[in-house]
Amino acid sequence: MMHKISVFVVMLFLLSACTSMRGIPVTESQATPYKEGKATYSQIVKAFGAPTTNILYTNGTRTIVYAFSSHSMVPFRGGAEMRMIQTSFSFDQEGVLLNKSSYNTGTGPTPR
Repeated sequence: MMHKISVFVVMLFLLSACTSMRGIPVTESQATPYKEGKATYSQIVKAFGAPTTNILYTNGTRTIVYAFSSHSMVPFRGGAEMRMIQTSFSFDQEGVLLNKSSYNTGTGPTPR
């Protein structure tokens, strides 16, 4: 009987906060040190890894995007938490950073 109770308690604990995460979280504060006109495509990719999306335009410019989402079910607190982060970097034909933008929305903690 004690074994069944222990298994039940462990399962209850595991199910109390199920989390699903996808992508690469690059926050605004992580992108801040990389300055327009100075940082390069290779520096960004070296720092954050392969981007979620990599778009090469016909004119030779490029935009890369790091997108991240997390969803957590919190049954005993009621409801769920959701976080979405998207940071994009645009580069000229030589791979020099032109501009960057960051989008962060949702509830729950922001990954570091």
